[in-house]
Amino acid sequence: MSLSELKAMISLLDDEQPIVRQVLQDLIAKGHSLYDELEDISMSGNENEEITARIEYVLQRIKLKQIKPKIAELLPNCETKLPEILHLTAQLFYPRADFETLKIAIRAIQKSVERETNPTYSLTHNIAECSRVLYDTYKFRLPDRDNQNLPVNYIIDDVLSTSCGNELIFCLLYYHIAAQLLKLPIETVLIQQIPFLAAKSITRKATRQPSSEIACYINPADGGKIYTRKEIEQLLHQNEIMFDAQMLLPCPPIKVVHAYWLKMNNILSRNEQYDLAQSLKELAALIDIEN
Repeated sequence: MSLSELKAMISLLDDEQPIVRQVLQDLIAKGHSLYDELEDISMSGNENEEITARIEYVLQRIKLKQIKPKIAELLPNCETKLPEILHLTAQLFYPRADFETLKIAIRAIQKSVERETNPTYSLTHNIAECSRVLYDTYKFRLPDRDNQNLPVNYIIDDVLSTSCGNELIFCLLYYHIAAQLLKLPIETVLIQQIPFLAAKSITRKATRQPSSEIACYINPADGGKIYTRKEIEQLLHQNEIMFDAQMLLPCPPIKVVHAYWLKMNNILSRNEQYDLAQSLKELAALIDIEN
C-alpha cells in the first residue's frame, strides 16, 4: 500500500461509525507491514485527536497480534522463559524495547548475587544475600502511596531502570534470579493473589527418599523479609486475608504471571487506558488457571 493510499484510509477514520469500523478492521488485518508508517503518522501531530486515538488503537492491536502467539509458545516453559514473557508484555507499551538490554540488566543483578552466594553456604544465608542485593544494592522498592496505580510499576524495563515496581513483578524477578539462574530451591506462592516465595529444604526420611519441605517464606513486597509458616499465617490474619493450608503451598510461576496480567489490566482500566487493558485481559486468557 502506498503512503497516499494509507493516508486516504486514515482520513476515513473520521467518517460514519460503520465506515470507521471497517477501516479499523482493514488496517489491523494488514498487520505489521503498516506499523512504521502508522506510527509516523500518529506522531506527526497532523491528525485530529480522534483520528490519532484510533491510529493508536490500530497500532496496539497490531502489536498484540504480533506478540500474542509468541507468548503462547513460551507459556508451556514459563519457568525458564520469564524474561522473554515480561519483555514481550513490555512491548505493548514500548514497541521498540530491546531484549538484549533487558538480558544485560538481569545478568548484572545475577553476577552481583553470585558474588555473595555459594552452593556450600546455608539456604538461609543465600536467600538473605539474594534479598540484600535486590533490595539494598539495587534498591528495589514499592512505589509510594500516591504512585501505586501507575502502569510503569508493572513494566519490566521501567522497573529495572528505576528500581520501583510492584510485588508481582518483584516475585517473578526474584524467582528467575534465585531459582532459575542460581538454582536455589525456591518456588512461587500465590495467596489470594498476593505473591510470596517459598524456600524448600531437602530432608531424608527413614526410607532414605529425599523429601522437600518448606523451610521459610519470602515476602517480595517487604524487602525479601523471611517468614516462618507461623509468622506468615499471623501476617495473613493481621491483614484479614482468608486462606487455607492449601493456599500456602507452592504454585507454578505461570499462575503469578496470570495474576500479574490481571493486575495490569485493572491498573490500566483505572487509568482509562482501555485498549491496553483489553490486551492484557487477552493475554491472561491464554492461561487456563485451573491447570
